[in-house]
Amino acid sequence: VSVLYCPRDAAVHTPKHATLATGSAAMMDLLKSENWTDGTLLGLKDDLLAGVATAMVQVPQSIAFAVVGKLNPRFGLKSSFFLGLFMGIFGGRPGTIYGAAGALVPEFPHLVEEYGTGGVLACTIGCGIVCILPGLFRVCDLIRMMPNSVMVGFVDGLAVIIFRGSLENFKAPDDTWITGMNAFYTVLIAMITLAVQWSLPLITEAIPSTIISVIVGTAVEHIFQLGTYTVGDKYLISGTLDAPALPELA
Repeated sequence: VSVLYCPRDAAVHTPKHATLATGSAAMMDLLKSENWTDGTLLGLKDDLLAGVATAMVQVPQSIAFAVVGKLNPRFGLKSSFFLGLFMGIFGGRPGTIYGAAGALVPEFPHLVEEYGTGGVLACTIGCGIVCILPGLFRVCDLIRMMPNSVMVGFVDGLAVIIFRGSLENFKAPDDTWITGMNAFYTVLIAMITLAVQWSLPLITEAIPSTIISVIVGTAVEHIFQLGTYTVGDKYLISGTLDAPALPELA
């Protein structure tokens, strides 16, 4: 995951830290100084609910991007957790991605195959450094010169690559394509999940449609016992933390 950081913009948006004092007023001043709230209890409640909603959305997204990138889903979950934790503690910018990014995921299968999970870490750090350099040299505005057609082509091509990677989910744990009723039920659950994700925002935006669609799709499978493969059938997920690893270059 990489972040484009421009010091000039940061200087404009970074608030001054409040002087620490005693009592709840001092705590509210501190939260306001860190852009965690607008200084009111109502604003703090809205910010907390927004954080919970974002965390809920990150769960299915992190799993999906990890699967497309040929990684165990636990890598997606744990990386999103630590990125969100660090960026929340040390500050952040509106619009910054604190989790798996679609622009990097298509490169992950090759990196995992050639260099292991350490290659993914090295690639992510390298991309972050490259994105920081324009900010350090104050050339962020050069991105305005990029034609809109280039961005359209990039996003469309990225969508095709992610779609092709998603087709791997229609394989059994033994890496063979599923057939018959198993394939039919898999497509059916996928369409139900997609329909909920698209239609729910038309009814209400108070609940994240992504997490509701995952809950509905999972409920359909387990209530009707359709026999489709689950994430646990294809991947070993444990609660242990993995030590950082570097790519195997030898």
